[in-house]
This record gives sequence, structure tokens and C-alpha cells, in this order.
Amino acid sequence: MTVLVHIVTFSALFMLLVPRKRPWILAAVAVALIAVFTKTPLELQFWSAVGMPSIISLSLLCDLALRRHGMPLLADRGVLLAMEAAAFVILEPAALGFLPLDLYRLGFSPLAPLAIAIVAAIVFRPRVALVILAALIAFDFHLLGSTNLWDYLVDPIGGVVAVAVVVRRSLTAPASALPLASESFGHLRDR
Repeated sequence: MTVLVHIVTFSALFMLLVPRKRPWILAAVAVALIAVFTKTPLELQFWSAVGMPSIISLSLLCDLALRRHGMPLLADRGVLLAMEAAAFVILEPAALGFLPLDLYRLGFSPLAPLAIAIVAAIVFRPRVALVILAALIAFDFHLLGSTNLWDYLVDPIGGVVAVAVVVRRSLTAPASALPLASESFGHLRDR
């Protein structure tokens, strides 16, 4: 099942490299299929160097590639970026032993998916909640080969990129352009 993740990741990466015309999307997918199914040395070296992307990183990568071709996937990608950055900042030091509490271990709990699903359904907008639901479904079927929920929600490279993007946006954007919590989660007032 990881073959599907490999194909989608390579397709999105290749789509970032090709000209901004729709026929090139098919070419990018074809190159990705060839790279994955022939097990080229480049493909094997790539996965051993970067590891498996999380579902959230994969959805953000696909959104970036499709947005470049005029077909955005996610309207609320800023919320997903902030969520991945926050999860990385909280989980990575704990996983590396820098905190006395091992939060990474909670990802093995059978209650973790239920807690994440409840939070996603209550707090986040529908498209963000759907991405989290996709991560929960992938976790349930062990599509990435891991038995820890956090591996489906955040990965080291995606986390570093998310933190860098969030920090850059907060430093370069004027204070009036930064979304307030009430704007990001304004849909909760309507309930």
C-alpha cells in the first residue's frame, strides 16, 4: 500500500517541476509510475533519505502542486500548516527525549484516533477535517506501515517545512494580515 503514497508523492513533486499546462500533469503521473514500479535507484535513495511523508504533508504537497496548475485542493492550507508545525514542535522534542513526558507514545493508544477525530470534527473546517479523517483512515489500514498515529499526522521533513513557512509568514506579513483565532475558527460561532 505504500506504493500509492510513493506514486502520489512523486506525482506532486514532478508536477512542481513541469510547465504550468494541464497535459504535463499526466506526464508527471506517468514519470512517477515509472519511477515507483521500476524501483529506480533514485527512487530508493529518495525514500531512504526522507522517509515516508505523513498524510497531512502529502495533502499539502498535492495542494501546492495542483495550486501551481490552477486547481487548488485545500482552501484552509494555512490551518493545516499551523497544525503540522504545532504538532512537530510539541512531538519532536518529546520523541527525541528532550522532554520528561513521552507524547509520542500516546500515538500508540487506542483512544488517540477517537480523540483526534472528535477534535477535528468540532474545531476544524470541513476540508481540514477531511484531511485528518484521511489520516485516520490511513492509520486504521496501516497504509504507511506505522502503528503510531502521529506518523500519519506529522513527519520530520514536513514539520520542519511547516515551521519554516509559518515563521516566515508571521514575520513577513503585516499584523493586520495575520488571521486572528476568531477568523480561523469563526465557523464555531455559527453552531
